[in-house]
Amino acid sequence: GLRLTKYSLHNQIYFDPRIGLKYNYSDNMAFKINWGVYHQFLTTATNQDENLRIVELWLGIPEDKKASVSNHYIGGFEYLTNNNILFRVETYKKTFANLLTLKESAINTDDEDEFENSETTNEFWDTKGNSQGVELLIKKSSGRLNGWIGYTYSKTKYKNEISGSHYPGFDRTHTLNVVGNFMLTKSLQLSSSITQMSGNPYTEIIGRVTEWNQAININSQWYPYDKYLVGQKNSVRYNDYFRLDIGLTRKG
Repeated sequence: GLRLTKYSLHNQIYFDPRIGLKYNYSDNMAFKINWGVYHQFLTTATNQDENLRIVELWLGIPEDKKASVSNHYIGGFEYLTNNNILFRVETYKKTFANLLTLKESAINTDDEDEFENSETTNEFWDTKGNSQGVELLIKKSSGRLNGWIGYTYSKTKYKNEISGSHYPGFDRTHTLNVVGNFMLTKSLQLSSSITQMSGNPYTEIIGRVTEWNQAININSQWYPYDKYLVGQKNSVRYNDYFRLDIGLTRKG
């Protein structure tokens, strides 16, 4: 397939070719590969280090910046058993270019060469990255007991001038989902789901620096203000996330 997109700020037509092939080795076994180019014309104007975001601000790619582009490479295998259980394995790799990371205000790091003091608005670091991983799925769609088990191993890295190579805030290495449904009676169904995920990365605060400034226009007084000293970008992770849900549904 081919997707054409015209972005008015660039006055340009972007071409996104995509290919998908599936080979049925037998009645219940198949192999597939996919490749595609994907452009994106929106970027977030929110600080990526903010843990609590009440509002997510999005804006169009500025006229002086290139559109974000990603190349996707996917390969997979699936097998359907005689008793209707699906096994699927997929591996993928994605490359990213022309991503935009919002420039943040004054930051101190434990590396003296890494210091940024910017009060800019809607200015960005040019960022590139890559992502690769494996996805496993076992799914049973029929019978008194049905459900699915899904596991994903994923690793994503970004790189820009100020932070070097680092994990983005949304990166999760391991994700496990288990969903099950069991018909207790013809009208009563018991359902449950389990989610286990690795913690997201964050930038650790390792200290605080007090600096003094002189207010020339107020009797030349000196006043202190604090800045935080932080470690390497997103080099520490939160604890794992676990969730269990159990439900009972009556039908009819």
